[in-house]
Amino acid sequence: MTRETRCRSCGGDALQPILSLGELPLANRLLDQHDHPQPEPRYPLDLVFCRTCALVQITETVPPEELFRDYVYFSSFSDTVVANARENVDQVMASRTLGKDDLVVELASNDGYLLQHYLARGVPVLDLVAATVDVAQEHRLGDRGAVGPAVGGGADQLLQG
Repeated sequence: MTRETRCRSCGGDALQPILSLGELPLANRLLDQHDHPQPEPRYPLDLVFCRTCALVQITETVPPEELFRDYVYFSSFSDTVVANARENVDQVMASRTLGKDDLVVELASNDGYLLQHYLARGVPVLDLVAATVDVAQEHRLGDRGAVGPAVGGGADQLLQG
């Protein structure tokens, strides 16, 4: 784990503490006592304000391999989130001319809930994920879009919808 002492955006050192929630387990880990007799790892959750650029940020960085190892949240579980994503894509498509020669890239895209709507319109996508690629591929765009790890690499190929 890495403690940030400078602003993640501007590099300034004028970080003002706002809130400390102490040490907490990772969200959505959902451990079972019988399967995991060891105590759950806990991490500091401290919020600071950068007086230089006004970015509000946390001070600790949990290693991505730990944070996303057993990632269980998928945005597409919510019909409301998927409908909102479709409306967002409708607005973007109405205001821009996107087609098969363009590329929509989403960082930390979760499970493709947004990108699926671009694919349905024939726009190629690149889905950069923090979770492991196996988990991402299983719950996402299948072979219709490129999925690559945002941590430690990128997509090897781009597949068009």
